[in-house]
Amino acid sequence: MISTGGLGAEHDHRYKSLQGEQPLLPADKNIALPISNDLHIFWASESAGPGEEIAVQGHFSILAQLCLTAGDDTQQVLVPILSQATGFIKAQIPGNLPVSVYQIWVQQSGSRSLSSFINQARGDCVDSPDVYAGAHVAIRGRDLLLSGKTAVIRFVSQSNGASLLATAVTDGSDRFKLNITAPATLVVGTKYKVYVSNGYGGSVGETQVIDETGDSNYGLTALAPATDVFGLGVAWHANFTGAMTGNVYNAKIDSRLAADSKVVGDGTTNDLPRIMKAMNKASADGGGVVYLPAGAYLCEGGGFVGLDMPPNVILKGAGKGATIIKYGTGSSISKFVYFDSGKRNSGISDLSFENQDTTGSFGSGLIGGQNVFLKNVSWKMQKGEWLEYLNVKKVLIQNCDFLQGANALIHGPTTTTNCEYVTIKGSKFTFVTGGINTTESSKCFIEDNELTRDVALGKVEGSILHLMINEFTTSAYIANNRFRLANGPIPRDPNGIPITNDGESIIAEGGGAAIPDVDYGKVSSATATTLTDTAKNWTTSFKRLPVVAIIKGRGAGQVTKIRSRTATTLTLAIAWRIVPDNTSSYAIFNFGLENVAYVNNDIRDQQRGITLYHCAMHHIDIVGNRLINAGAIDITTIQNIRPNNVHHFTPIYNVEVINNYVDGENDPYNGVSIGVQAIQHIIAQTWGTVSTNLRITHNTLIGAIPNKNVIQDESFPTGYHAYMVFHSGGTNYQDEWVPMILGTILADNTAKNCERSVILNTASYHTSVSRMKQLNAPILIDNQVLPGTKHGGVGIATHIK
Repeated sequence: MISTGGLGAEHDHRYKSLQGEQPLLPADKNIALPISNDLHIFWASESAGPGEEIAVQGHFSILAQLCLTAGDDTQQVLVPILSQATGFIKAQIPGNLPVSVYQIWVQQSGSRSLSSFINQARGDCVDSPDVYAGAHVAIRGRDLLLSGKTAVIRFVSQSNGASLLATAVTDGSDRFKLNITAPATLVVGTKYKVYVSNGYGGSVGETQVIDETGDSNYGLTALAPATDVFGLGVAWHANFTGAMTGNVYNAKIDSRLAADSKVVGDGTTNDLPRIMKAMNKASADGGGVVYLPAGAYLCEGGGFVGLDMPPNVILKGAGKGATIIKYGTGSSISKFVYFDSGKRNSGISDLSFENQDTTGSFGSGLIGGQNVFLKNVSWKMQKGEWLEYLNVKKVLIQNCDFLQGANALIHGPTTTTNCEYVTIKGSKFTFVTGGINTTESSKCFIEDNELTRDVALGKVEGSILHLMINEFTTSAYIANNRFRLANGPIPRDPNGIPITNDGESIIAEGGGAAIPDVDYGKVSSATATTLTDTAKNWTTSFKRLPVVAIIKGRGAGQVTKIRSRTATTLTLAIAWRIVPDNTSSYAIFNFGLENVAYVNNDIRDQQRGITLYHCAMHHIDIVGNRLINAGAIDITTIQNIRPNNVHHFTPIYNVEVINNYVDGENDPYNGVSIGVQAIQHIIAQTWGTVSTNLRITHNTLIGAIPNKNVIQDESFPTGYHAYMVFHSGGTNYQDEWVPMILGTILADNTAKNCERSVILNTASYHTSVSRMKQLNAPILIDNQVLPGTKHGGVGIATHIK
């Protein structure tokens, strides 16, 4: 059944719907059609199997057809269309096709677009830029491993083009992370490009792994093989050569150390100067391991730095709880552990840090440089602020335990800022505020950690606190982490509102109150590489690296990076495929999340769940997570005007929410939901499309009886969401038939104890709701008509088999 949701006859020329099986096209009839410069797919569903729905957005007319082939097969299929508009098609992969990489294109009037691909492996980073023969490497991306086939990985020399096969390792791999073993015959000093296929699609199934910069020379540099003495599990460990790791200085007895360089370890003698002299000696000798035997080592100093780690040195103890470094007495130290940004190769392992200060006067540390690790370390931070990694390339935190009380700066145990190749794995964080924080960091692998909000550790008055914060994070795999509450429940006032330890379990909000580089306007004119708005008077500088998106009118759906700007004109890094005109509206913003997967995380007894809030994003995967009494999977976009006339618009593209289990049946305070709420705040007209191709499938949502609202900045109802929240502020909404939320797919989900399974409204366009399992959920769709309008959601497709 196709429902137009109140679509008036006067708009029939813009929208149409087709049903039924579509015929196969004769082989080679259309695949060789000429490519038209006026037909383009901008965004398409990237993952779908036989019988599943897909959404395609681009530049084509309402008369366009959608075609596909399975891989490099020449047999073509005309894809059944569920609903259609100018520039948009909702369709269904025929159920009789085999699983494959599907090559799709639009065609009309004897020509066609370039192809897009569904189920094609796409890698966007690796966990180490260094590699050696036989090393373990992890690739992050989408559709890297699919059942029924073996992934194929090639390393191609950038020197001579020679191709070598790596080996896929299925253990620990999934759709979003592929573990591999590097080829055995890598040539030291050679840089290799990496190509990956999930085994489907034949010649069109393979793609190159390219990072967020778009650099076609992205790859791995082969180092000489080295034994992973410290069990780091990342290939860059080879920077710690055998000569370095085999050169061990026992800091108590080594004859190479002067008497004043030998530690005492009695817990009362100040050993900080002795540890420093031993480490400096090891560094001067070409690098080594400084070993602290079991004992307590008092470290007193003062000023900015305590342990000033030299390059090419690992500080190693006899184990957690056996070797204990005590600090926090004497004069305050801003950053107890320090590693300078110009240095390389530093590690700390198998010991404990214990802060004796209870006032917050001793900070934990500031780490810069390259190739740094923390392994098998316990750290009692008291109220000291975080261990901060700043501008680090290649950082590892593994099998560590952090315990931190409340600090007034709201700085949790650890943060990475402007770092790349970040691995945080198998560690425990017990704290009050912000356990793991990744800001402006990329190529992050955060796995198998436990983050516990401990109510007994204190509180920070009047603050909203989170467990994991991902701000401007790019290419991240955040998987199998556990989010827990200790010494709960969370304190609440008589009305059930939290009074402390508030906040989301996982949050990204694109800069929060300090969102940079945002604007909105209407195009005055454009060329292939420029956009001009004569109403503007911009400065020439940016705070970050923003993009510009066409959000309405000619060319809607295009997003491209900005190279520079004058007072009225943007110059683009990549040319438009369709040049906008004066019918087009645009938004400028920074993506708060790019290429991030949240996979199989377990969140329990928290005030809020996964919240992606006022954050522009693309290619986000929220898959296989479990939320028990922990709120919602909440995506909230925003259209508003902030102070100083800052126009704020945060679009999302190709986000998928799949196979999650969200259970609030026994939550006494909070409701549950999955989906998007698009906020339009005190603005009468919708500027443009803010959500494109959101895919919500195979989830289970269990509400309380009776249903409770989801607690965020405002209350949202229990159910699956793809609707607009209009804040009137005394302003009436003006309906201009602008698809604010376009192409949402809701398929194969379960709604239990939901008074309304799906909530849509006037701003929801071309939503498909199919194969919903309703358990004590009487209403399938609540399609709301906003005040002052005459229709609910447009082009809704339901009862799709």
